[in-house]
Amino acid sequence: MKISRALFLLVLFFIATCKAECDFTNENNIHESVKMSDSIYVVFGKVRPPGEIMSGDNYQISLAAFNCDTKAYKEFERLQYLASPGRIAGVLLADTPAKNAGLLFIIHATGVSSSATGVNYSSDYYSVRVYRVRNGVFEIEKNLTSFFGAGGDIFEGDADNIVYRYPYKTISDIESTISKRDFIDLVSGETLKKEISQKVYLHDEPLESLSTKRYLIKDDHIELSRQTAGWCYVGYENPKRGMISGWVNCQDIKDFLRE
Repeated sequence: MKISRALFLLVLFFIATCKAECDFTNENNIHESVKMSDSIYVVFGKVRPPGEIMSGDNYQISLAAFNCDTKAYKEFERLQYLASPGRIAGVLLADTPAKNAGLLFIIHATGVSSSATGVNYSSDYYSVRVYRVRNGVFEIEKNLTSFFGAGGDIFEGDADNIVYRYPYKTISDIESTISKRDFIDLVSGETLKKEISQKVYLHDEPLESLSTKRYLIKDDHIELSRQTAGWCYVGYENPKRGMISGWVNCQDIKDFLRE
């Protein structure tokens, strides 16, 4: 049976229209939806905070999977409310070797004030959430989410004196990082051998405010076992005092996350 050209074009138009309608949108959506497959989209909406009334900026950002075939809408995460609901600063869908699986990176950014936090932020406060996606199911990838962590640029004294920079603010930052050998080795549980680039004080926790009197100097050989939000956990074998360990700014380590 032959199909006329007009009928054929009508069928193509119908298919294209159906696929366009698959891009689920409504008045509460705050970011462009992300196509995961022909039938599954991730949508970003506004939801009422528990026990409160949703109005103006008083809402949480909801992440949900929408199935275009079944019209099922399944929420898999609500982003943390920090003084304001914030915004979606970036979304990346990355392939993995596993069949029917991928990684979804979502960057959430929120404006924070120094008066409310006691920290001199010179940028928004960012957090990166990573989800493993398999057959339409979204599960938080704890190891990778911890790696990218959360933070914002911090200054001390003069606003131009930045003492810490959060390194994963954009999708290009993430794309650049996940292509590096150091990243692959660290998230696989390996320990890296590196050198310190300048005198640096150790921190008890990956926070600028928790500096100690212990320090390392340029060319000290270290073992790097963890990284979160631009902070590296290192160990140094001191000839007199034995192993010294703590957190340092990864920017003070030679050739970290570089080709």
